[in-house]
Amino acid sequence: MRPGAFIVNGVHSDELKAYIQFRPQLTTPKRKRITHSVPGVNGDYLIDENAFENTHIPLSLFIRGEDAEEVLLLSEKLTYTFNQSNYISFIPYFDKDMEYQIFCEQGPTFEFDGNYPELAICELTLSAKPFKRYTGKEKHTGKSATLMNPYFYTSRPLIKLIGTGDMTLTVNDKEFRFKNIQGYILIDSVTMNAYKDDGVIYSMNDRMYTIDFPMFRPGKNVISVSGSATGFEIEPRWVKLLI
Repeated sequence: MRPGAFIVNGVHSDELKAYIQFRPQLTTPKRKRITHSVPGVNGDYLIDENAFENTHIPLSLFIRGEDAEEVLLLSEKLTYTFNQSNYISFIPYFDKDMEYQIFCEQGPTFEFDGNYPELAICELTLSAKPFKRYTGKEKHTGKSATLMNPYFYTSRPLIKLIGTGDMTLTVNDKEFRFKNIQGYILIDSVTMNAYKDDGVIYSMNDRMYTIDFPMFRPGKNVISVSGSATGFEIEPRWVKLLI
Protein backbone atom coordinates (compact mmCIF):
# COMPACT_ATOMS: atom_id res chain seq x y z
CA MET A 1 0.00 0.00 0.00
CA ARG A 2 1.58 3.26 -1.11
CA PRO A 3 1.97 6.31 1.17
CA GLY A 4 -1.31 8.11 1.84
CA ALA A 5 -3.53 5.18 0.86
CA PHE A 6 -6.07 3.44 3.07
CA ILE A 7 -8.97 1.00 2.95
CA VAL A 8 -12.16 1.88 4.83
CA ASN A 9 -15.21 -0.38 5.03
CA GLY A 10 -13.78 -2.40 2.13
CA VAL A 11 -13.37 0.67 -0.12
CA HIS A 12 -9.86 1.58 -1.31
CA SER A 13 -8.82 5.23 -1.17
CA ASP A 14 -8.12 5.10 -4.94
CA GLU A 15 -11.86 4.67 -5.48
CA LEU A 16 -12.53 7.72 -3.32
CA LYS A 17 -9.59 9.62 -4.83
CA ALA A 18 -8.80 10.58 -1.24
CA TYR A 19 -5.46 10.19 0.55
CA ILE A 20 -4.04 10.81 4.02
CA GLN A 21 -2.11 14.09 4.09
CA PHE A 22 -0.14 13.51 7.29
CA ARG A 23 0.42 10.46 9.39
CA PRO A 24 -1.80 11.09 12.44
CA GLN A 25 -0.50 11.18 15.99
CA LEU A 26 -1.94 8.20 17.86
CA THR A 27 -2.60 8.26 21.59
CA THR A 28 -2.17 4.96 23.42
CA PRO A 29 -5.60 3.77 24.66
CA LYS A 30 -6.30 4.58 28.29
CA ARG A 31 -6.88 1.73 30.74
CA LYS A 32 -10.31 1.59 32.34
CA ARG A 33 -9.64 2.37 36.01
CA ILE A 34 -11.55 3.73 38.96
CA THR A 35 -9.81 5.37 41.91
CA HIS A 36 -11.24 5.97 45.38
CA SER A 37 -9.83 8.15 48.10
CA VAL A 38 -9.65 6.21 51.39
CA PRO A 39 -9.69 8.41 54.53
CA GLY A 40 -6.50 8.14 56.54
CA VAL A 41 -4.70 6.08 53.88
CA ASN A 42 -1.92 7.40 51.69
CA GLY A 43 -2.70 7.21 48.00
CA ASP A 44 -5.91 6.14 46.26
CA TYR A 45 -7.54 2.72 46.11
CA LEU A 46 -7.35 1.50 42.52
CA ILE A 47 -9.84 -0.73 40.69
CA ASP A 48 -8.56 -1.83 37.28
CA GLU A 49 -11.13 -3.35 34.88
CA ASN A 50 -8.42 -5.09 32.81
CA ALA A 51 -9.77 -3.30 29.74
CA PHE A 52 -9.06 -0.22 27.63
CA GLU A 53 -11.06 2.75 26.36
CA ASN A 54 -11.38 3.76 22.72
CA THR A 55 -8.78 6.15 21.40
CA HIS A 56 -9.13 9.01 18.92
CA ILE A 57 -7.48 9.30 15.50
CA PRO A 58 -7.46 12.77 13.90
CA LEU A 59 -7.37 12.31 10.13
CA SER A 60 -6.59 14.90 7.47
CA LEU A 61 -7.33 13.86 3.89
CA PHE A 62 -7.14 15.52 0.50
CA ILE A 63 -9.41 14.74 -2.42
CA ARG A 64 -8.31 15.25 -6.01
CA GLY A 65 -10.90 15.09 -8.78
CA GLU A 66 -11.11 16.19 -12.40
CA ASP A 67 -13.20 19.25 -11.60
CA ALA A 68 -15.31 20.84 -8.86
CA GLU A 69 -18.34 18.69 -9.71
CA GLU A 70 -16.40 15.44 -9.29
CA VAL A 71 -14.82 16.68 -6.05
CA LEU A 72 -18.29 17.33 -4.63
CA LEU A 73 -19.47 13.84 -5.62
CA LEU A 74 -16.34 12.28 -4.11
CA SER A 75 -16.92 14.25 -0.89
CA GLU A 76 -20.43 12.81 -0.66
CA LYS A 77 -19.13 9.28 -1.30
CA LEU A 78 -16.39 9.66 1.31
CA THR A 79 -18.93 10.91 3.87
CA TYR A 80 -21.21 7.95 3.17
CA THR A 81 -18.32 5.46 3.39
CA PHE A 82 -17.05 6.71 6.76
CA ASN A 83 -20.40 7.60 8.36
CA GLN A 84 -21.88 4.18 9.08
CA SER A 85 -24.12 3.13 11.98
CA ASN A 86 -21.59 0.76 13.54
CA TYR A 87 -17.87 0.03 13.72
CA ILE A 88 -16.21 -0.43 10.34
CA SER A 89 -12.80 -1.66 9.19
CA PHE A 90 -9.97 0.81 8.58
CA ILE A 91 -6.52 -0.14 7.26
CA PRO A 92 -4.05 2.76 6.84
CA TYR A 93 -0.87 2.72 4.75
CA PHE A 94 1.33 3.22 7.83
CA ASP A 95 -0.01 0.03 9.46
CA LYS A 96 -0.99 -2.00 6.40
CA ASP A 97 -0.89 -5.40 8.13
CA MET A 98 -3.32 -4.40 10.89
CA GLU A 99 -7.07 -3.75 10.80
CA TYR A 100 -8.59 -1.04 13.01
CA GLN A 101 -12.25 -1.01 14.08
CA ILE A 102 -13.49 2.58 13.91
CA PHE A 103 -16.48 4.86 13.68
CA CYS A 104 -16.55 8.50 12.58
CA GLU A 105 -16.78 10.56 15.77
CA GLN A 106 -16.53 14.08 14.29
CA GLY A 107 -16.88 15.38 10.76
CA PRO A 108 -16.09 15.00 8.05
CA THR A 109 -15.72 18.70 7.30
CA PHE A 110 -14.54 19.91 3.92
CA GLU A 111 -12.56 22.93 2.78
CA PHE A 112 -12.91 23.94 -0.85
CA ASP A 113 -10.60 26.45 -2.54
CA GLY A 114 -11.98 28.33 -5.53
CA ASN A 115 -8.46 28.71 -6.93
CA TYR A 116 -8.06 24.93 -7.06
CA PRO A 117 -11.54 23.54 -7.80
CA GLU A 118 -10.16 20.03 -8.38
CA LEU A 119 -8.97 19.79 -4.76
CA ALA A 120 -10.64 19.59 -1.34
CA ILE A 121 -9.31 19.10 2.19
CA CYS A 122 -11.23 16.83 4.54
CA GLU A 123 -10.88 16.71 8.33
CA LEU A 124 -12.45 14.03 10.53
CA THR A 125 -11.90 12.33 13.87
CA LEU A 126 -12.18 8.56 14.21
CA SER A 127 -12.92 6.68 17.42
CA ALA A 128 -11.02 3.38 17.36
CA LYS A 129 -11.33 0.27 19.46
CA PRO A 130 -8.17 -0.18 21.58
CA PHE A 131 -6.94 -3.31 19.77
CA LYS A 132 -6.04 -3.74 16.12
CA ARG A 133 -6.10 -7.16 14.45
CA TYR A 134 -3.47 -8.77 12.24
CA THR A 135 -4.87 -9.05 8.71
CA GLY A 136 -2.65 -11.89 7.49
CA LYS A 137 -4.61 -14.90 6.23
CA GLU A 138 -3.16 -17.24 8.81
CA LYS A 139 -5.04 -20.53 9.17
CA HIS A 140 -4.10 -23.71 11.00
CA THR A 141 -5.61 -27.14 10.34
CA GLY A 142 -5.26 -30.61 11.86
CA LYS A 143 -6.19 -32.44 15.05
CA SER A 144 -3.50 -30.85 17.22
CA ALA A 145 -1.25 -27.83 17.02
CA THR A 146 1.03 -25.56 19.01
CA LEU A 147 0.50 -21.91 18.12
CA MET A 148 2.74 -19.04 19.20
CA ASN A 149 0.95 -15.78 19.92
CA PRO A 150 3.63 -13.22 18.92
CA TYR A 151 2.03 -10.29 20.76
CA PHE A 152 1.50 -9.25 24.38
CA TYR A 153 -2.28 -9.57 24.42
CA THR A 154 -4.82 -12.40 24.41
CA SER A 155 -6.53 -13.11 21.09
CA ARG A 156 -10.06 -14.36 20.46
CA PRO A 157 -9.94 -16.89 17.60
CA LEU A 158 -12.45 -18.25 15.12
CA ILE A 159 -12.38 -22.05 15.28
CA LYS A 160 -14.14 -24.52 13.03
CA LEU A 161 -14.55 -27.96 14.56
CA ILE A 162 -15.15 -30.65 11.96
CA GLY A 163 -16.96 -33.93 12.62
CA THR A 164 -20.27 -35.50 13.59
CA GLY A 165 -21.27 -36.40 17.13
CA ASP A 166 -19.88 -35.35 20.53
CA MET A 167 -16.44 -33.77 20.66
CA THR A 168 -14.06 -31.85 22.89
CA LEU A 169 -11.73 -28.99 22.04
CA THR A 170 -8.80 -28.56 24.44
CA VAL A 171 -6.90 -25.27 24.62
CA ASN A 172 -4.04 -25.08 27.12
CA ASP A 173 -5.53 -27.90 29.24
CA LYS A 174 -8.97 -26.24 29.32
CA GLU A 175 -11.74 -28.33 27.78
CA PHE A 176 -14.63 -27.03 25.67
CA ARG A 177 -17.34 -29.64 25.10
CA PHE A 178 -19.80 -29.89 22.21
CA LYS A 179 -22.62 -32.39 21.66
CA ASN A 180 -24.58 -33.67 18.68
CA ILE A 181 -22.58 -31.79 16.04
CA GLN A 182 -23.59 -32.46 12.44
CA GLY A 183 -20.66 -31.91 10.07
CA TYR A 184 -19.07 -28.90 11.72
CA ILE A 185 -19.53 -26.03 14.16
CA LEU A 186 -17.99 -22.54 14.16
CA ILE A 187 -16.87 -21.06 17.50
CA ASP A 188 -16.39 -17.29 17.37
CA SER A 189 -14.70 -16.00 20.52
CA VAL A 190 -15.17 -12.35 19.50
CA THR A 191 -18.97 -12.46 19.26
CA MET A 192 -19.13 -15.37 21.76
CA ASN A 193 -21.35 -17.45 19.53
CA ALA A 194 -21.37 -21.00 18.22
CA TYR A 195 -23.11 -21.44 14.87
CA LYS A 196 -23.20 -22.93 11.38
CA ASP A 197 -23.02 -20.86 8.21
CA ASP A 198 -24.50 -22.59 5.17
CA GLY A 199 -25.49 -19.36 3.46
CA VAL A 200 -27.89 -18.88 6.37
CA ILE A 201 -26.65 -18.51 9.95
CA TYR A 202 -27.91 -21.20 12.34
CA SER A 203 -27.28 -20.73 16.05
CA MET A 204 -25.57 -23.72 17.70
CA ASN A 205 -25.11 -22.23 21.16
CA ASP A 206 -27.22 -25.02 22.60
CA ARG A 207 -24.63 -27.56 21.38
CA MET A 208 -21.84 -25.93 23.43
CA TYR A 209 -21.63 -27.22 27.01
CA THR A 210 -19.09 -24.71 28.30
CA ILE A 211 -19.74 -21.14 29.44
CA ASP A 212 -16.39 -19.69 28.37
CA PHE A 213 -14.99 -19.37 24.85
CA PRO A 214 -11.43 -20.32 23.85
CA MET A 215 -8.75 -17.64 23.88
CA PHE A 216 -5.05 -17.70 22.97
CA ARG A 217 -2.71 -16.24 25.57
CA PRO A 218 0.62 -14.58 24.71
CA GLY A 219 3.31 -17.13 23.89
CA LYS A 220 2.67 -20.85 23.43
CA ASN A 221 -0.82 -22.29 23.03
CA VAL A 222 -1.47 -26.03 22.73
CA ILE A 223 -4.68 -27.05 20.93
CA SER A 224 -6.16 -30.51 20.32
CA VAL A 225 -9.49 -32.20 19.64
CA SER A 226 -10.94 -35.53 20.78
CA GLY A 227 -14.16 -37.51 20.56
CA SER A 228 -15.86 -37.50 17.16
CA ALA A 229 -13.88 -34.51 15.86
CA THR A 230 -11.88 -35.24 12.71
CA GLY A 231 -10.01 -31.95 12.78
CA PHE A 232 -10.15 -28.17 13.10
CA GLU A 233 -9.50 -24.96 11.19
CA ILE A 234 -8.26 -22.02 13.26
CA GLU A 235 -7.97 -18.32 12.48
CA PRO A 236 -6.02 -17.04 15.53
CA ARG A 237 -6.85 -13.34 15.02
CA TRP A 238 -3.71 -12.01 16.73
CA VAL A 239 -4.15 -8.50 18.17
CA LYS A 240 -1.95 -5.58 19.27
CA LEU A 241 -2.71 -2.48 21.30
CA LEU A 242 -3.30 0.51 19.05
CA ILE A 243 -0.19 2.70 19.23
